[in-house]
Amino acid sequence: MARGEVHLAPAERDRLQQFGNTIVHDLNNAVFAITGRLELLKRRIDNPALQGLATELGKTIAFFESINASISTVCTRSIPHPDPVLAAETVSTTLDEAITELQDSLHQTRVERQPIPASERMFRVPASALAVCVRQLLSLHCMRLGGTGTLSITTRFEPLVVQLIFEDDREVDQECIAALTRSPSFLAPGFEFEQLFVATAARALRDLGGKVSLERVASGGLRSSVSLTLTAESTRVAQRVLIADDEMLIRALLVQMLETLGADVIPSDAPESIDTHPDIRQQQLIVVDAAMPTHAGLKALERLRAQGVMIPAVVISGAPVDRELPAKSTGLLKPFTMATFEAACQLALAR
Repeated sequence: MARGEVHLAPAERDRLQQFGNTIVHDLNNAVFAITGRLELLKRRIDNPALQGLATELGKTIAFFESINASISTVCTRSIPHPDPVLAAETVSTTLDEAITELQDSLHQTRVERQPIPASERMFRVPASALAVCVRQLLSLHCMRLGGTGTLSITTRFEPLVVQLIFEDDREVDQECIAALTRSPSFLAPGFEFEQLFVATAARALRDLGGKVSLERVASGGLRSSVSLTLTAESTRVAQRVLIADDEMLIRALLVQMLETLGADVIPSDAPESIDTHPDIRQQQLIVVDAAMPTHAGLKALERLRAQGVMIPAVVISGAPVDRELPAKSTGLLKPFTMATFEAACQLALAR
């Protein structure tokens, strides 16, 4: 390893990415809140000097937004589009590899791994995503057990789901479980590094229909479980979205809406140059301001189509667009609600 390099185990790397995502999410919320307050303040200011100060403050907010966009790019998840695979085989292989990776932490722990029932059932969960989840839950139990105690691993097949269950024998209370399952955030008191275990595990499977839960068992230990829907499809709007709008307040609002729908969002204040954005080809949806009356955003989208880039797009405008929208595009007039915005995204994706 070269001097200065830091080697991270896969489980540590996954948590570090989740830590970055936590920062991005919190900064998006902060930018949204500050931008809204700044807009209200600007409407009440008559003093030209204070108006200039408010404008400079807006530039500072935009600077932080650009930093956040850079962090978001580094922490972007790889969104899988998996074909159906055998659930039992994938779970078995993933467990084998995760236990091998964490063998140093598990060396004094008694691992009771129950045989996986034979099954030909399938799910749309790639081994890479399941591995992230399994590594985090195993790491959580390893941290709790401290190299001693017993950890049991069970796989259950039910009519619609397969469950992967980890259970340790160290005492846990409901307060601890509540802390572990709380969404990590610096905007609320009580952020703890341990929250990243469950958050990272849940995020890995979020777009694949998977669910992660913790509970206290009758014996007093902690049970963590992963529930995966058999032969399931993701129903989210899109997982990776570029927003391009030169109005900071609209941009912040759109980020909020799309994060609510489960998307990873890259904001841009330059709708006129989306065709040259470095990450444009990695997006699954584009939300762009038409930039009337020059149609700068619309023209940039047309240039993308001319390049053969057919990523679905939602074109937002404050007035009806007086020209034909490019292929695979849907128009949306301001103002709009969460419901109409989501419907426009769905319509663009369906074209």
